[in-house]
Amino acid sequence: MTSMESLDQVLREVARVRVTEGGASEDRVLGEHILLDTADPAALRLLRGALAVEQTTDGHCMCLGDLAFEFFDSSDRRAAVVGFHHGVSLRWPGWDGDALLRDGGQVKSFPTDARIDAGAVRHLCGWKSRPHQARDIGRLPIELRERLLAAAHESGDDDKRHRAQRWLSSPAKPRRR
Repeated sequence: MTSMESLDQVLREVARVRVTEGGASEDRVLGEHILLDTADPAALRLLRGALAVEQTTDGHCMCLGDLAFEFFDSSDRRAAVVGFHHGVSLRWPGWDGDALLRDGGQVKSFPTDARIDAGAVRHLCGWKSRPHQARDIGRLPIELRERLLAAAHESGDDDKRHRAQRWLSSPAKPRRR
């Protein structure tokens, strides 16, 4: 199954989801920190809608994602492992490449906001700078920068907190090297 609808077909049968920080590789969950584990039908419907795919691609980024969604069927057998990348795409072994979400904001509003924010901080303020990093951060609304800065402070990671403070505390300006 490589079509956009293939994951949706699998998700129609799920009875439980476990969301873990740290991404996924193929069918392996990489992190150990469980953010959410629920069998609530309303939450599952909400998440299934949030994971609606706009299009699949023939490639993928080089990271392993920020979150892993483990889906289980009614017999508690794992039905799928899906990685969430950069707030905009999914990776699932049933596709040839990553899939772009219709609205990554819906996944971000799912009950794991704090950990998605932590992933966004890691991506935006990572130790390895990227072309246009200052421009990208400068375009963020002040409310979002403040929320991401708070997530970095709550992380307990001094390095992440310092980098976020440097990049997010005021409108980003290009850095001289």
